[in-house]
Amino acid sequence: MSIQSQATEYELSGLLDIRLTNTTSSVSYLKGGYGKFRYSDGTKFSLAQLALDFKVDWENNLSYHLVTIGYRNGSADDENNGFGITESYFKYRSFPDNNGLRYQARMGFMYPKISLENVATGWSSPYTLSYSTMNSWLGEEVRHLGLEAGITKLGKFSGSNHDFSLSAVLFTANDPNGAMLAWHGWTQSSRQSFWNEKLDFPQIPVLDDGEALEVQARRSDPFKELDSLSGYQITGQWDWRGKVKLLAGYYDNRTATDVVEDGQYTWMTQFSHLSVKWQLEDNFTLLFQHMSGDTRMRVVNNFDVVALNFSNSFLLLTKKWHKFRFSTRIERFETDDLDGLVGDNNDEDGKGVTLSLAYEFSKQLFFHLEYNYLDSIRPSRYYYAYLDKDSQEKQLQLAARYYF
Repeated sequence: MSIQSQATEYELSGLLDIRLTNTTSSVSYLKGGYGKFRYSDGTKFSLAQLALDFKVDWENNLSYHLVTIGYRNGSADDENNGFGITESYFKYRSFPDNNGLRYQARMGFMYPKISLENVATGWSSPYTLSYSTMNSWLGEEVRHLGLEAGITKLGKFSGSNHDFSLSAVLFTANDPNGAMLAWHGWTQSSRQSFWNEKLDFPQIPVLDDGEALEVQARRSDPFKELDSLSGYQITGQWDWRGKVKLLAGYYDNRTATDVVEDGQYTWMTQFSHLSVKWQLEDNFTLLFQHMSGDTRMRVVNNFDVVALNFSNSFLLLTKKWHKFRFSTRIERFETDDLDGLVGDNNDEDGKGVTLSLAYEFSKQLFFHLEYNYLDSIRPSRYYYAYLDKDSQEKQLQLAARYYF
């Protein structure tokens, strides 16, 4: 829906996603458990997502974007129900000059430029219902208040088939980023955290018994600024004839590792990322993303209290055939615990498969059937909750998604 008033244009779009989900797992990570899916064991009917994307365009190439999302996961008293802001930022995008140079900037609360999977309304994916484990982590912990500036060289102005972009962002308000990844591991979901939302940790004995973490809060506040230092991200992008897109960058939240405020510790989190989209023949599209990095917190006597390396990769193949879209995704993820904190083994090794079928009933209404499978080894499941450290979790989803 678009409304124009003199030199200002207002646009509202959205997504209504209703699902029936059957999950074979344990208590969901969203409830402080070790289940890797959004929903705990059993069958759930839910409002999986109500996204509203409000946009204001001014004729000076400046725009404002506000994205809000609501959830209702079954019972009315479910703590994961709610409605909140997931992005809020201003954007400037110039017209190209005679040399094909275009300048752009963003300022506000926003996602970093990493995902080529989450490109639909409300940061949803047009390919699958549940995001990859990599992008599920971004949706949970990785956003910031930032100022981004970039430049694009459009090849068509010089007869080239190649476009190049370079951008850099300085940001704050992402200092606890890494806590959830360390203490509940990789998960698979379609839920995004709100601005100012608190996230449940698993029941970790070391939080009660360890002197180094005696004031750690039992919920994480991932978008909190603690040390007044700015992080940064640098990203480069190459596009070839609209058929191949390559996006690569480096992200560093540059926190001091010895700050704690209101039970929230700073986590120094750094990672490199690579994303590729390749448009093949016969309506096939191939997506690949890789990420590797490390996160650490609370240096005491030159030793990290919690530290780990992490990596994640996935390959997604999708095909559009008449009114159907078939998508399959395979992924591999791991964390390597580097610290010597007794009773806090955050090692993890896992893999996953997703099979998804979507039917386009109309331009706005889509029906999806999806199967998710995750196989992971995480020792902390046993000595924290007496669950099998090797877990195979399965999920079947049926959804109706209406874009407006």
